[in-house]
Amino acid sequence: MTAIKVYLVDFKQCNPKKCSGQRLFRLHKTHQDWGIIVKKTAKIPRHTIILDPRSDTYLSQADKERIIKKGITILDCSWNKLQKTLPKPLFTARVLPFLIAANAINYGRPYKLSSAEALIASLYIIGEISKAQAIQKSFTGNFISLNHYFLEIYTKAKNSQDIKQFERQILSELPKKSANDDTL
Repeated sequence: MTAIKVYLVDFKQCNPKKCSGQRLFRLHKTHQDWGIIVKKTAKIPRHTIILDPRSDTYLSQADKERIIKKGITILDCSWNKLQKTLPKPLFTARVLPFLIAANAINYGRPYKLSSAEALIASLYIIGEISKAQAIQKSFTGNFISLNHYFLEIYTKAKNSQDIKQFERQILSELPKKSANDDTL
């Protein structure tokens, strides 16, 4: 099994006891030696895929080779402070498609994934399902079960455009929510 390098840019904006990014790296020794904490965005290795919810390009199977060779970077910061923390998306940024958070802070909210959920989703989407499942076992809640239907559809997409098309289809099939409700 090939190890995938996972980089975490920790902006120290969340409670360390509840931070899934920090927990990922405390637990990384039980999986493989893949975790590297980067203190500044300038220290992100070139050519890694960076998960950034403001990107216009979706993460897809087309990114798998690059992720395996260069790694994936998670920006561990508060959703409420992202724009202030990083005014614009970084170079090789990718966004994840519609998925529902299973973490205690944002449970049921679409797109509001924790760092661990974002990594699990990324690995699943690029076809590294056993790695995603291994990481999921280290966390409470069951992100994969909650999003299994969506994740299975996204794994069939070959590129960003396919993911975008699948996401549109999924969103069109969901029941309409009220304007005051941000959960599903």
